[in-house]
Amino acid sequence: MEGQMAHIHDSGTVSCFCDEMRAPFDGTLPEISVYFANKQAMNDAITLLIANSYLPASTMQREGSSKREVVSSKYSARDLVKLIESGRHILLKKAFGLPDIGLGVLEESVRIDFRPGPEWSDAQINRLAETLRLLRGKVSVADICLDEMEEHFSRDATSGFQELLEAQHS
Repeated sequence: MEGQMAHIHDSGTVSCFCDEMRAPFDGTLPEISVYFANKQAMNDAITLLIANSYLPASTMQREGSSKREVVSSKYSARDLVKLIESGRHILLKKAFGLPDIGLGVLEESVRIDFRPGPEWSDAQINRLAETLRLLRGKVSVADICLDEMEEHFSRDATSGFQELLEAQHS
């Protein structure tokens, strides 16, 4: 993986994205929007993310409240998919070994939010891109984009994210 990251960092825009991902947290959570060809593909993607998370430590926002409850084993993956579809937000711990990511649904897209900061190593940033490529390969993904990212990342960093997402590892 180190050789792959060295190759990826040959790009100035990818390096810019990595640097901005590690910038101190400013209180806002950037979002990655993953759009799907159909609802079943969206459900499959949510299930895949949940199945690769540490649920005993993951939390879900309570309806009508800012309080969070630990998901633990109270809910099946199917229950969690339904809750997310109905507007609940889940904070997934260690999904694919990543720092915490939030998961919610807005219309026909899954919204993945995250907290930038120093905990995002090059390996974890690469793992984020690999996770998104895995979703694209396993389910029918129509598009993956950084929505409204100009308030979080520079234009070069946003381009670097797209470049990283499109990178093919040999």
